[in-house]
Amino acid sequence: MVSADNLNFDCLELIVSYLAGPDLYSVTHVSRSFLTAALPLLYRTLSFNLGNGKRYPKVMSAFDTVKLHPGLAVHVHHIDIRMVPMVPMSIKMYPQFLSSLIQTLERCVNLKSLTCTPKDALPPLLAALDSLTSLEKIRINAHLTADQGNSLLSLKKLKSISLDGASWNVVDILPQWTLNLNTLLTCLTFSTVQELNEPVLRSILQNLPNLRGLHVVACPKIEHVTILQSLVHTPRLESLSFTAWDTRTIPHDMSPLPHLRHLAIDSNMGSPPVGDDGFDRSPQIWHFMLAKTRAWSCPLSSIMLKISDKITIPSSLVNELLDGHAGTLTSITLISCEFDMVSLRSVALRCTDLEKFAVRVPTRDIDVFADSLSYSHSLRLLHDVTETHVTHGAPFLNTSNVRILMELISSLTKVISYGRTWTVSFLF
Repeated sequence: MVSADNLNFDCLELIVSYLAGPDLYSVTHVSRSFLTAALPLLYRTLSFNLGNGKRYPKVMSAFDTVKLHPGLAVHVHHIDIRMVPMVPMSIKMYPQFLSSLIQTLERCVNLKSLTCTPKDALPPLLAALDSLTSLEKIRINAHLTADQGNSLLSLKKLKSISLDGASWNVVDILPQWTLNLNTLLTCLTFSTVQELNEPVLRSILQNLPNLRGLHVVACPKIEHVTILQSLVHTPRLESLSFTAWDTRTIPHDMSPLPHLRHLAIDSNMGSPPVGDDGFDRSPQIWHFMLAKTRAWSCPLSSIMLKISDKITIPSSLVNELLDGHAGTLTSITLISCEFDMVSLRSVALRCTDLEKFAVRVPTRDIDVFADSLSYSHSLRLLHDVTETHVTHGAPFLNTSNVRILMELISSLTKVISYGRTWTVSFLF
């Protein structure tokens, strides 16, 4: 008689690798063999988010479980903390949660990545970080004191650093920290770092010749021209994101980035530029970057364009994008900007490998929109990114709208809108 105990353990691991969420948890009750095979996947990532916080302490956290069963810590590779539970009528974390979290960190000898975004949640954990010798990636809210910031220098094996709202104390140590990580660090992200300035950024990038990803978003003391001119130190860059505060300003020139594959530009319109035809309100920095990427012959696979004021992208810019990258684009994201239906059809026809499209979906013109995209035979995911405050009473996407989209766009398998997800298997 064949049973789970007779199966090769590699086969059991392969079986459970296709499971996730409740199904993965349920299979642990089948037998001890299935439990042993599922545990590494079940505890590979420990997370704590708003939903977990609302139920705490009535429902134990994953960190409480690891505290009670220390042997599980060896399976943990990723920890993701998006909120911390606070004692009611207090500004303190639950002592039990903090104790469990610290003990879990100290025991996770195989931890590869740590995300901790709540403000003031990181300082109590800093002492435990010294024991994380396998840590390669961090994303942290780095509002730290001078002593707390200096403790980050002990993290010497990092390949990716993402800092949210870093204090000047952390900005001050960045040149030394990145020098320590000279050949290892490949991805660097700054988000809303008020104190990041031009001299510090230049000194950082000089230390990182192997950098593959650079993202400088909403850092008010850094102009996009400074960022682009500093890229002379990072010729291997593959992914670039930046905020352009004055979209009319462009650099005289910049060093080639032949390996660039992913580009994201967050633009602040200010006073919108108007072209000779009176209608081109698209930022000059967009035209500049598309012209450069085409000249460098770097085939972009993804592009994200975001702007503070809603505009329709002119056909001239769409043609620039398609002439340079139609054959390689797999993902296009447009935030607060959109294509007209003629340009939308051109994108569907010419981008033969396009798999993901994130854009505002007009519910009132859903048939025309779907018909324009129906020329695509590769599109798999459509993400509606309409902002709720600009809908002006327009209805959200519903099941009927999604059915129209999937009937007309033959390759479409998933639609996401306002946290809801529809799949083709669900609708048909």
